[in-house]
Amino acid sequence: MAEEYRCEGAEAVIVTVGSMTGTAREVVDRMREKGLPVGLLKLRVLRPFPTEEVRAVANRVKTLVVIDRNVSHGAGGGSGIICLDIKSALYGQKHTPIILNLIAGLGGLDSTEEMIRSFLLKALDAGQKGRAEKEVEWALPPLPTTTGVIPQDSTQRLVYPGTPSCAGCTATLLFRTTIETLGKDTCLIMPPCC
Repeated sequence: MAEEYRCEGAEAVIVTVGSMTGTAREVVDRMREKGLPVGLLKLRVLRPFPTEEVRAVANRVKTLVVIDRNVSHGAGGGSGIICLDIKSALYGQKHTPIILNLIAGLGGLDSTEEMIRSFLLKALDAGQKGRAEKEVEWALPPLPTTTGVIPQDSTQRLVYPGTPSCAGCTATLLFRTTIETLGKDTCLIMPPCC
């Protein structure tokens, strides 16, 4: 239900699901080549949750890094759903590593190698210090370049998925298509925490 990759001797392990695993695996390989003790745990299924596999890895590492492509609105700290499942699986264990959560890839945006490498370096640092500076981080798209609500030209985007008030679901695609169809004078409003 879960697949370990280069976790032997790792101090920080990144937990992934789905398509971002390939990118994360490349990052782990490059960091291992430089002598950095990192590994990867790919969750192949979420239900039933692979509790025993997660616990086995967590018992051997200082830090777990969880990449989520979602956010659980209303959850303390704004964590992603997989991170919350991992914290639940590790609740009450004698050894619980530091758990860091990267919210990335919202609205179909890519999770880049640099983003993953940077977060793994933060995880190694947290493991050395015994604490994290920040437990949850957001990899957000570039901020709007418009000077007002309505874009001045066609190069300025109308919809920005994956902000702290938007989980980056397909609603942003619906908004983008609707605005492109009805025109830039259209105003659509969607409350946060859809």
